[in-house]
Amino acid sequence: MADQAIPEVERQNSAVTGLQRLQAAAAARIPAPPATPAYSTLPNGTVQNRAGVEIFKPRPREETRLP
Repeated sequence: MADQAIPEVERQNSAVTGLQRLQAAAAARIPAPPATPAYSTLPNGTVQNRAGVEIFKPRPREETRLP
């Protein structure tokens, strides 16, 4: 009976060791940066992509008033 207990203890020890390794790996992970939008609109109406390249720039509007 003592011979059967030894493999059981070894199995439990290896399971505990495996869980400890998983826990250490999870703690060591660096969180991913938040997702950035594909496009952003500046206050002047210019649209840029992630790299900062202008995709669209609105035409200046002429001030017209109705009489």
